[in-house]
Amino acid sequence: FTRLLLKSQTSRQQRDQLQTIMKSSEILLTIINDVLDFSKIEAGKLVLDYTRVNIRDIVDDVLTMLAPSAHEKNLDLAALVYVDVPRQFYGDPLRIKQVLTNLINNAIKFTATGEVMLRVMIEDEGPEGKCRIRFTITDTGVGLSRLQQQSLFTAFSQADASTARRHGGTGLGLVICRRITEQMHGNIGVESELGKGSTFWFEIPVESPAEDEESALEQSLFQGQRIIYLEQQVKTGLVVESLLRLWGAEVQRVTTRSELESGIRSAQEDNNGFALAILGVGSLQMQSPGLHALVHNIEYNFDCRLLILHPTLDASLEEPAFFGEASASLTKPPTFSRLRKVVSTLLFGHDAEPAPPEAAAESHPEATPVRPGLARPGSVARILAVDDNPANLKLVITLLQEAGVDVHGASNGYDAVRCVRQQTFDLVFMDVQMPGMDGIETTAKLRELENGAHIPVVALTAHALSEEKSLLMNSGFDGFLTKPIDEKQLLTEINRLTGHTLTQDSSERQSESPPSRIKPSAKGLSEATVDIPESIRLAGNKADLAEELFSMLLESLPEAMHGIGRAHERQQTERLLEEVHRLHGATRYCGVPALRDAAARLETTIKRTPDKASPLVRIIQEEAERLLYWAERNDWQTAFRQLRPSRR
Repeated sequence: FTRLLLKSQTSRQQRDQLQTIMKSSEILLTIINDVLDFSKIEAGKLVLDYTRVNIRDIVDDVLTMLAPSAHEKNLDLAALVYVDVPRQFYGDPLRIKQVLTNLINNAIKFTATGEVMLRVMIEDEGPEGKCRIRFTITDTGVGLSRLQQQSLFTAFSQADASTARRHGGTGLGLVICRRITEQMHGNIGVESELGKGSTFWFEIPVESPAEDEESALEQSLFQGQRIIYLEQQVKTGLVVESLLRLWGAEVQRVTTRSELESGIRSAQEDNNGFALAILGVGSLQMQSPGLHALVHNIEYNFDCRLLILHPTLDASLEEPAFFGEASASLTKPPTFSRLRKVVSTLLFGHDAEPAPPEAAAESHPEATPVRPGLARPGSVARILAVDDNPANLKLVITLLQEAGVDVHGASNGYDAVRCVRQQTFDLVFMDVQMPGMDGIETTAKLRELENGAHIPVVALTAHALSEEKSLLMNSGFDGFLTKPIDEKQLLTEINRLTGHTLTQDSSERQSESPPSRIKPSAKGLSEATVDIPESIRLAGNKADLAEELFSMLLESLPEAMHGIGRAHERQQTERLLEEVHRLHGATRYCGVPALRDAAARLETTIKRTPDKASPLVRIIQEEAERLLYWAERNDWQTAFRQLRPSRR
């Protein structure tokens, strides 16, 4: 239901909160599964998956989920995946994520100040893509005594075992981590000193497929781009800088706000300005009075695009005003994919890295391949959803309706049989555990009604043991989906079994709206884009008139630039001179020094040496775009009105 709500129109803060709810509910499932896992482990029935694992996705998911709790304590939470670690390998992503989540969450709980750092590296490399990967989680927390370390991986044992313990938990997490790691043929351990923090680690052997070309392409994504970066949190700064350098960017680190401003200014004086500035702020800096002026100065006076990296926002507080001044912002720790996407958009106006090909839908090993029916063009899939739980049934029906499916619901096996007797369905989603007549018995009844026309039936089940899945596939089901239902898997099954191709709502696919229209950073110094006091002087000190003239210029500017561009492209010198002269005249009554200067130089050049006008046409186009960009992101009307003389 959270995923459904994410598709509706929500503010940025609401979307962040919804995504936190969704991630937190997922980890709640993991906590519940701890109890189930422990019982499976004790019974020797824990079965690991063996599928492709994207290590960066796993790390990003875990840190995104745990970041709010770290930021509440003002901790620096970061993860560094070493360059030589294979992007993908074969393993069980859920269990690796489970171990990481437990260890990092423990580190956050037992750390009052400082940092929690995850590192992923190759411990030992073997032949033909085989290696051992080592995960280390280092914190600056309370540390552990030798006695505590000895009993740490014992069931129902905790480091803080007093009756007044503050951190909660069941004492099962670490023993489950140990057993899972051992089942993956790995090792787990801890190195700690009381009062000086701890380092938990685990190693697992993996086998990686042949590396694709993406790794080589990554290293040239931002080749030749210069970025200046201010970050007070040491580990976050280390990770972000390493990623930017991995992508080929040249990064200059500064340590103070004055160094950030002076660095941008001096680079522009040398006509070698930065393509992007990045400003990392911590929880204690969010309300800094000078931050708004700093961000405004970088964006509008230096005309340099700025990315803000910030901690999780407090839901009870309003978003800081300076966020609206910056070109973009990201919550710490910035994930690999989101950082790459936002930086690329700020540098080039679009995501530079081509989208990876969609992974083939995972097929169930127990499922017998089914030839999908031939869906008629324009036809709508008719599907029956069966579940005795009203909330589950409503969710499945809503997901299918939003995908454009003609869906009918049944609350028990008897209703399902009656529905199939009355009309034809392309597919049935069947809950397994139902009172009266369960899903297995209901499916057997449906098979009796087929009369040669096979009805695909997919089981909806919370059962995860491999022998239970095998039982379902041997009981007449054509596939199964494990609860909680994932919309993408739901639509994949429909396509596999019916031939109907359905897509998720576009608003969910784009979970984060890209920054608005982006103008590249200025690489050299230029005159001010807008000078409001000058505008008022040019209008005879009449602020009302100055505001009106400025507004008229903004309204006419797109058409004027279109005329200049068209005349230049068609080499119509007289028409070009006429268009530039008209624009130059308009700028002389407004405080727009940079555009006025560009228009004057272009007009003079057209009159004297028209063959040399091309570079100046590009300059006037850039200055016009710069002015429109400034006006779009500044409340200039209020600025004019604040300078009006008071009336008595």
